Amino acid sequence: AWAMLDAATAEDALQVGIEEVFGGIKSTAALAGVRAAISEWAPDLILRESCEFAGLVAGEEADVPTACISILSTASMERHEVNFRTATEALRCHAGRSRDWPVGAEPVFCDFPAALDEVDLIHGAQPTRVAPCGPAQTDTDGSETWLPSGDRPLLYVTFGTVSGRSARAQATYRLALEVVAGLPVDALLTIGPIMDPALLGTVPENVSVETFVPQTDVFSQAKAVVHHGGSGTLVGALAAGLPQVVIPLFADQPDNAMSVERAGVGVAVLDREAHVLRAAIERVLDDAALEQRAARLAEEMAAMLPMPEAVARMEQLAG
Repeated sequence: AWAMLDAATAEDALQVGIEEVFGGIKSTAALAGVRAAISEWAPDLILRESCEFAGLVAGEEADVPTACISILSTASMERHEVNFRTATEALRCHAGRSRDWPVGAEPVFCDFPAALDEVDLIHGAQPTRVAPCGPAQTDTDGSETWLPSGDRPLLYVTFGTVSGRSARAQATYRLALEVVAGLPVDALLTIGPIMDPALLGTVPENVSVETFVPQTDVFSQAKAVVHHGGSGTLVGALAAGLPQVVIPLFADQPDNAMSVERAGVGVAVLDREAHVLRAAIERVLDDAALEQRAARLAEEMAAMLPMPEAVARMEQLAG
């Protein structure tokens, strides 16, 4: 499945991911297990994420209501509506049900702020926007090797936990290191468990490389974030009020990159040239207006529906 995504172009990867990987291979394989779990647990409500389709079909079979936790922006969801429909209808046929999918019948929850979205509907329904409440920040005791030294700002660089398997991502890691080496910053680069550190080449003295660091810990220390546009990093950085440089690799990441730039809280880097990336990083480090807009957007996100109230709404859906 991952080989299919790696082989796809950045433009085609989300279509391939929705129709062939998550809606095809993975959901078909998961369907029997989800049916068994429903039979054993007898749930009153099934919560599924937007690229998980087995729960939707199995829930309909068992007459159990479902709700969607969207991991994509409304812009991405609407832009790829036909791909979601194709994936869902194919799985319904595989399950022996009618092809027609009742679009808009499922409540949707998301943590993307409205300011980042071009449209305000997901599958024809108004999403409930929920304030992010990620894991609590842990106390740093000053011994962490990635903490900045002196007065230099900390730049957080990450391209997710699984992207390091592809040559495209590996080249992006090396490009980032090349650029950061010449900047007056201390940088933390997290590479995830898949990326082989040897593939990074020479690591500059001002860069600390870690497999994983809780991002909430880093956000509290960082001046800005350079990342791939994955939803978790994107929303986390937005909620922390941090300016961002987004270098999309695949899937919905190009959509996210352009949304960040349109909202005025970061820079999208679509041209993988060192001078382009350097200019983008220098801007997010030095542009006070961009930093102020990022802080205001974080305040807007904090004012979205609190998680306890979102849970209460989910309980109402369960009857």
